[in-house]
Amino acid sequence: VGAGMIGSATARHLRMLRPDLVVWLVGPEEAGAREAGVFCQHADEARITRRLDPDPVWAALASRSIERYAELEATSGVAFHRPFGFVAVGHQDGPFIKRNMEVAEAQGVPLRGPVSAAELKARFPFSRRGR
Repeated sequence: VGAGMIGSATARHLRMLRPDLVVWLVGPEEAGAREAGVFCQHADEARITRRLDPDPVWAALASRSIERYAELEATSGVAFHRPFGFVAVGHQDGPFIKRNMEVAEAQGVPLRGPVSAAELKARFPFSRRGR
């Protein structure tokens, strides 16, 4: 089975269904994948997952995946998820903010906001907004 994101997930589920099954993952180790000429979005440890996707299918899939991260961390022994939240900056009545608010409501994602420039600067001092 390929050692990428889909293949490794397939291998995991095969082993869960048939613990006696030997599954081989074929592909370069992640640590040296780029040096070996493999260039892809998953040849690192950084992943961005977002529940506020405007496509309801992707939003639902992301939500279902994120809900299982703790289980995956426990069974794999690899701590890979550190939720940081999401900050959207824009005009309160603009299409970007409105779309994110609509998706959040449809997906049951809790929102905080809108916030003032001063509050944005206090909560996110590394941002340049609100100087």
